[in-house]
Parts: sequence; structure tokens; C-alpha cells
Amino acid sequence: MDRRILQAWRIWQSLLNRKFTSHFTLNARILSRTVRSMFRDSDYDCIVLGAGEPELIAYLQTSLPIIYIADTTFANMVDYYPWHTGLSKNAINQGNAIEQKALDRSYHIIYSSEWAATSARKVYNVSPGKISVASFGDSLNAVPSFTELSYRKLTDTCKLLFIGSNWERKGGPLAMEIYNQMQQQGLKCLLSIVGCNPQIQPQKGIRIYPFLDKANAIDNELLQQLYMESDFLLLPTRADCTPVVFSEAAAFGLPVITTDTGGIKSVIHHGENGFYLPMEAGAEMYVDLIRKIMNDKPQRISLQRKSREAYESRLNWNHWLEAFNLITRSLRIN
Repeated sequence: MDRRILQAWRIWQSLLNRKFTSHFTLNARILSRTVRSMFRDSDYDCIVLGAGEPELIAYLQTSLPIIYIADTTFANMVDYYPWHTGLSKNAINQGNAIEQKALDRSYHIIYSSEWAATSARKVYNVSPGKISVASFGDSLNAVPSFTELSYRKLTDTCKLLFIGSNWERKGGPLAMEIYNQMQQQGLKCLLSIVGCNPQIQPQKGIRIYPFLDKANAIDNELLQQLYMESDFLLLPTRADCTPVVFSEAAAFGLPVITTDTGGIKSVIHHGENGFYLPMEAGAEMYVDLIRKIMNDKPQRISLQRKSREAYESRLNWNHWLEAFNLITRSLRIN
């Protein structure tokens, strides 16, 4: 029955030529009811809901405290991500109302960036004491040791690694422009593209891996090799929250070159585990930065070391879990 209702809603929206997201009242009521059917209050001490889906919480009927985990707010996404761009006024109103209800219903909220936390405080008037910020960890099957990383050799060929399933949103065209300018300026470079298959002309020095499955031993080994042999993770993203791939790069001591957008500043500390450039920065600015670092061996070594230290200190799941445990203890849930 619920699926038929949702299908009818989608057809109605399509007929009216209105764009909407999953943040609408009917969907939130159905999802909240589905979540409620999965548990009894007497069986648990609290409810932890993640994935940044306020629809699961907005109308959830429970006496249990809810800990909500997210990387952004609805307000941050409007006219930022492509699928949240061009929404009707009604869709925006419903989205904000659902977000507000979810945040009001939550006992505590853990965001992955200060960007998201700031939105919750300013747009939805959430009390600062109700919010914590903790970076997400990696999704790797194995992490190299410091000893393994010490075997990495520096060469005069700059090996760039691009990882992203959405070529356009992740800044793929700009990454290609950066690579082409480096080639034109006589800089030795290679570019590995992972996670998508952009429609580009085959070029010497470019390797494309449309999909690497970490559950597959061969694919996983190849991905780890790419992390290990690269000099930079290049991701000039156009819209992002807090990509987990940044934590993965840090695990390999791989500095990131990216964009000052979304919640990235909470993950990439400029000059420590990478650099973020302004959104308006063109390929020339990226190339200049890369050239300067490649010509400074001590800085390259320092960046690798600091990137791994960032992983050890704040970009791993153990660190996130410590923050989570601190929250639950402060709420007297444990």
C-alpha cells in the first residue's frame, strides 16, 4: 500500500512538472512508520539513525532518545547539489519542515563538519549543546602501516588520482584541464580515474577504472596500489559534504588537492593533509600549486607524514567512536 501511495505521488509531481526530493511529508510519514515497526521501546536504550535521512525521524513515535548522524542539512543542499536544484517552493517548504521536525525530535546530532553544524544552529535554531562534530573514517579493508608507507619513493613524475562516481559534480572536467595543462607545460604526469567512465578521448598517461569493488580481492589490491603510488588525490569538486575518500587518502599518507566548498574544511586542513582552492580557481592555480610542491622534496615528505598523522588523530572510525561514546555517556544512555 505504501509503495502505491508513493508511486501516485511521483506521478502527480511529474504531471505538474514539479521537482521534489525524498524530503516530502508523505514519504516522511511512511518511512517513520516503517522504522517504528522495527523495534519496541523496551528493547533498546536509544535509537541511532544515520545516512542523513531526516525523513526517518520526523514523525517517528518513540519515547527513546534519538541520536542522529548526518553530513549536511536540507537547507545546505538546496541549489547546491544538482538533485536539490530548481525545487518548487512547496518542495522546499516541506523539506525544511521535515528537517526541522527531525532535528527537534533528535536528542543529539553528530555532524561530520562544522559547515553542517552551523546550518543546524543558524537555520533550524538547534541548541549548540545538542550538536557534536566528528569526521567520518575510511571504508578501506586494510590500512598500510607506517613502515609500509616509508617505502614510497618520490619521482619527478606527478601521479594524480581522481576518485568519484559523479564525473561532473566531482570536478572531473577541471581535473582533465589540470592534467592537460601540466602536459602542455612539459610537466611529467599521469592521471588515474577511478569510479566512473567519462566520455573522453583516450590519451597516453590516463588510466580509467570505471569501477573497483573493494570486496573483490583483485580490485581491492589495485585500488590500494593506486593510493600507494600516487602523489596527490585530485578532486576539484563542485559540490560535496565530507567525502570519505579524503579519509582513505590520509590513511595512505596521500595529500589531497580539492576545493573550498561544503564541509571540506573540516576534513582537509590547508597545508596539513592537503590544500583547498577557491571555487573560482582555474586550472592554472592548481597547476602552479602542484608544480611548487613537486619541486620541494622536503614539503612532499612532510605532506605525506602529516596526512597520515591526520588519519591517525582524527580521520578514522576509532576516533569517531570515541566521540560517539562520549556523547552516549554524557546522555547517560550506557
